Amino acid sequence: MEDILKRFNGMPIDDENVHIPINAATQLRVSYGPFPEFAPHSHWAVRFSTEAIQH
Repeated sequence: MEDILKRFNGMPIDDENVHIPINAATQLRVSYGPFPEFAPHSHWAVRFSTEAIQH
């Protein structure tokens, strides 16, 4: 996660989540951890999702 923060000018949310700016209205959320809803057979997974920036 530290590499993502440095390389893409990310903002940490907590130990398992980072926001990366895409443009003035959208950001990418990178999360890692156990996600049984879409990776039931994996102990750890990475999830990428886009979010609207609240102004």
